Amino acid sequence: LVGYEKDGQTGGMAQVHPKNHATTIPGFYACGECDSGYHGANRLGANSLLSATFSGMVAGVAAVAYAKNLDKSAKDLPDGHFVNETTRQEVINKDVLSANGNENPFALHQELGELMQGHVFVERDNTGLDKALAGIKELKERSGNIRLDDPGNWANQSLSWARQVQDMIVLAEVIAQGARLRDECRGSHYKAEFELKIPEGKFEGDPEYAEYKAKWKANNEKWMKLTVATHTEDGP
Repeated sequence: LVGYEKDGQTGGMAQVHPKNHATTIPGFYACGECDSGYHGANRLGANSLLSATFSGMVAGVAAVAYAKNLDKSAKDLPDGHFVNETTRQEVINKDVLSANGNENPFALHQELGELMQGHVFVERDNTGLDKALAGIKELKERSGNIRLDDPGNWANQSLSWARQVQDMIVLAEVIAQGARLRDECRGSHYKAEFELKIPEGKFEGDPEYAEYKAKWKANNEKWMKLTVATHTEDGP
């Protein structure tokens, strides 16, 4: 997957406020290149530098402020919360390690990257996005038929990579499906067939310019919203 994701954070930017760089998951903060809530809709390369140098400072003190306002800490929760999740993850690891399929997770990752770069890059069109979604569906099915060269439990990079690739495929589907539904141009999401071009040589007071402004406003009212994806058993 190329670059990093757009938004996902909430809250104002008041100094030392627990909502600064908070995600929609309570107590979970986004900083560095994963937050990307700055100007430019992910189109400006310098935003990554801004994210890296600024957001850590803001998110760090916000997380401390959040923790100080909690009635209870994680250590006060019943041990069952952590034991149950640890057991669930161990079962998943065991299933992946014992899988006896014929798919290589490293090869799946390579195919996913080529698919996304070919059809879900900055310049997009609905035909290409449909091809990407079909390819992602195929990769999702194949990812359930993997086999690892290393069956061990200790420092097994193949295991961690296989699980990461399965998550990447889910995220790729979210990105491609969101792009397919968004018939407009905004930031790093560019569909030439839906571009609103400023009338050449026309200015305020010209009928053509007024028509352009009306279309631009209507486009923003329809599309200037965040894409919210929900993960279910059937996929995103």
